[in-house]
Amino acid sequence: MATYKEIKGVTIQTLDSDPVEDKGTFSTGGDLNSGRSLAAAGDKTAGLGFGGYDGPPNTKIDLTEQYDGTSWSEVNELNVGRYAMVGLGTQTAAIGAGGYTSPPTPTPHRTQDVESWNGTNWTEVAELNSDMRSAELKTLNLGTEQIGQKLQN
Repeated sequence: MATYKEIKGVTIQTLDSDPVEDKGTFSTGGDLNSGRSLAAAGDKTAGLGFGGYDGPPNTKIDLTEQYDGTSWSEVNELNVGRYAMVGLGTQTAAIGAGGYTSPPTPTPHRTQDVESWNGTNWTEVAELNSDMRSAELKTLNLGTEQIGQKLQN
């Protein structure tokens, strides 16, 4: 049988050990108080989960929960319960935009609402130019800074 070098003309480097340094093990934090699909912002020690739906019975949810790296706590609710929205920002300054305000069947209703989280409360701050869900908003390829600039204009 031919070797790789004989076929391709190059030698492949082989290693006796993994060159990536072991950074520890994976662990999970606490469970959400209300299991559901949701939008999120923040990071692994200061997270924010909001909106979503639980299915079935496919109920839209307006809940907001904060994560402290260990456990989740329910805080003030979204003004408009919805799911499949885009979430971005931090635990103390987040945006929830677009999404659906009715169950997925028979035909979901899209919303143009954009809400801003200040660490305590949600406030409706803008309307999108058209009804969009998270996948369509992400397709726009706008970074957090660009979306923030568009909301301010």
